Amino acid sequence: MKTPLIAFALSVLSFSAVSRADDAAPPDDFARIRIFQQNGVALGLFPGRDCYRFSLFGNHRGIVESQAFKSFLHLASNKSIGMPETPNSRGLSARSTLFSAAYYQEYRLPAGKITTLTAAFNDVGGWRCDTQAVKFTPQAGTDYEAMLDVSLDDKTCRLVIGSVPPDQPEAGLQALADLVPACSSGK
Repeated sequence: MKTPLIAFALSVLSFSAVSRADDAAPPDDFARIRIFQQNGVALGLFPGRDCYRFSLFGNHRGIVESQAFKSFLHLASNKSIGMPETPNSRGLSARSTLFSAAYYQEYRLPAGKITTLTAAFNDVGGWRCDTQAVKFTPQAGTDYEAMLDVSLDDKTCRLVIGSVPPDQPEAGLQALADLVPACSSGK
């Protein structure tokens, strides 16, 4: 009886050691992205995919976590993995409205592998922006920011994504040279 129990314990310990080693990947193996969200704005992030697909049950392999209801109640919270502050991250209150508090979430992206980013907007009054989708290849050690700029006055939406200048996070985002439209793989 002791032998199967010891074998099980050793297998659990070895699996845990492998998991910890995978989590400790060197910084040169990933990039980071800060996604700005709020109630009404739907963003999707699909690492390793040049197309995107949404589904009713959330099985679309995206990694962005929505806090739409919390945003509505002004209870959404930021999720940081240590990216430097920028004018966008400090200016969240300017993006917030009565029923939609802005917040951000930061994620690690595999460097050198294509990533698709999607954004859409739905207003309670019925106005909406169709899904905008772009793809790019994150570069190792680079920080990115992405947001959907919505103008209710002009009825326009613009997906903004750029890299944070490494030595000057206070400067504006730098345009991405490899940003191209992404494809949809169906509904």
